[in-house]
Amino acid sequence: SVAPPPPADPMGEQLPKWTSDLPEPEVSIDVEDGIYRAELVNYIKKGERVKDIRVRGPARSTRREAKKDAAELLAAARRGGSDPALFHVRARRKELEAVRWKKEDLAGIEDEDELREEKRRKELEEKKAQEKEKERQRQEQSHGDVLARLVSTLDGPSDAHKPVGPNWKRPGSMVQLPEIQGHPMNSWFIHEKQDANGKYRAWLFFNSATGKYYRQKDAGAGYLQVGVPNAPQDWPISVRVGSANLPSKVGKKLGMAVLLPELHKTGFLLKQPLEFLDKPASLFVLCDGLRNSVAAADFCARKMHSLLLPKLSARASEWEDFELA
Repeated sequence: SVAPPPPADPMGEQLPKWTSDLPEPEVSIDVEDGIYRAELVNYIKKGERVKDIRVRGPARSTRREAKKDAAELLAAARRGGSDPALFHVRARRKELEAVRWKKEDLAGIEDEDELREEKRRKELEEKKAQEKEKERQRQEQSHGDVLARLVSTLDGPSDAHKPVGPNWKRPGSMVQLPEIQGHPMNSWFIHEKQDANGKYRAWLFFNSATGKYYRQKDAGAGYLQVGVPNAPQDWPISVRVGSANLPSKVGKKLGMAVLLPELHKTGFLLKQPLEFLDKPASLFVLCDGLRNSVAAADFCARKMHSLLLPKLSARASEWEDFELA
């Protein structure tokens, strides 16, 4: 059989084959409040660890534009190979800020958002129904089935690798685990966190035989390999906060401040745990009013933590400074 040629660069050039021993870069499209952004996931080596670095494209009004950005960023990543500084990716990301795609640039890029979203909703509903039925069937498993599974794992997990970070545990008999070739089923560890209903569910998976980490894909089908989690440190720092607000010339206080000195406690209360984040962690946001009104500042102050905390909680690996900017 003949191996397929490497993918083509958006500029018409033939990109080199991916020769690095790191996973190939991946792209996806994020949608938030009607704004589309391309997101590129690069894998780099930092010492002995593999890290996943995410680079987001500029805000676009259509998915087709974001897909075009994704193709450009992916091409830049492949040109750069395993460069840990991501020079090509960052340079192309900066150039894309000034690019306004024309109709002819987007020719051949499908845009079926509504049909895709409707199909996705139906698939999720069907998946939820299937999972509910599977859960019922698992609960009705005979005692002999459970014993058979226990017997198959009597040898215990492999000791070749240890998971990084706190609160890893062995899965129970009812936990659905990844079925990946070369990853022994008796060597999985899981990390759990609460969902919106307060129920603890596995969201990270580690195989001690291979030393690899996985999380379930956002669509719920399959698993995605991720980088090594951050080993959180507790630094001897005390955080004290305060704020003051001076009224404007017309006597109104237009600015607002959000001060969360203990972000871990806030995340716990909102069911968005930050177990892989160093301590202490704090959030300080200054919001300025517009047109002699505090409405904009009030809106931003109230929404900030509800948008930021889920993103922080969904990430286990270490954050780079430019990702937080």
